[in-house]
Amino acid sequence: MKLRNTAIALGIGAGIAAGLSLLNIDKSDVIRLTVVGVGVGLMIAKRKSKKQKQNAEIYFRQGNTAFNKGNFPEAIADYNEALKNNPNLLSAYKKRGDSKNELNDFQGAIADYTKILEINPIDSDIYCERGDLEEELGDFQEAINNYTKALKINPKNAFILLTRGIVKHESGDYQGAIEDINIAIELDSKHADKYHHRGNAKKELGDLKGACEDWKKAAELGDADAAKLLKEHCE
Repeated sequence: MKLRNTAIALGIGAGIAAGLSLLNIDKSDVIRLTVVGVGVGLMIAKRKSKKQKQNAEIYFRQGNTAFNKGNFPEAIADYNEALKNNPNLLSAYKKRGDSKNELNDFQGAIADYTKILEINPIDSDIYCERGDLEEELGDFQEAINNYTKALKINPKNAFILLTRGIVKHESGDYQGAIEDINIAIELDSKHADKYHHRGNAKKELGDLKGACEDWKKAAELGDADAAKLLKEHCE
């Protein structure tokens, strides 16, 4: 937008210069007045840019109001207008993507999250959200790729490691699931779900003894479903 505004300003200045030249005005006056014209053009462009950003914020707030009321189509329409006025408003892409997600338009949501990453490629949360949607669509490998990118940014996040492990399990990579969850447990050993899911992966590999040990630990941490698995397979 800054480049466009500068181009507009230079265009105004060039137009003034051309007009003055046709009138046979002294060259030094042409230069001086051209500089003035460029300055005026920049001022006009700056005011226009400021107004557009203000409009974007107004539409964004309207969109949030609609979103909070559960009116997602209206929210999307407002976020569309916000982005017309400010194509770099990341929060509008995020909320529009969330709105599309609520409407089960997963591909549309992915497109908005991808746009955020084009502008800000170091947002690990957005990689995770995009990964969640890819998993929802059944594209396990693309989901794993997104979680891997998130982990490059945030390598000690136990939750992302667990999530990638779960999706690896879904894809049939049980050993890969165990490896991810092992690291997740090293980082945070106090949550039952890690032991539960690692136990599930061990069972798939035929390691029932290891599975039972993990389900027992999960049950001790309060996981009722793990307690059922323990009773069903291990007693």
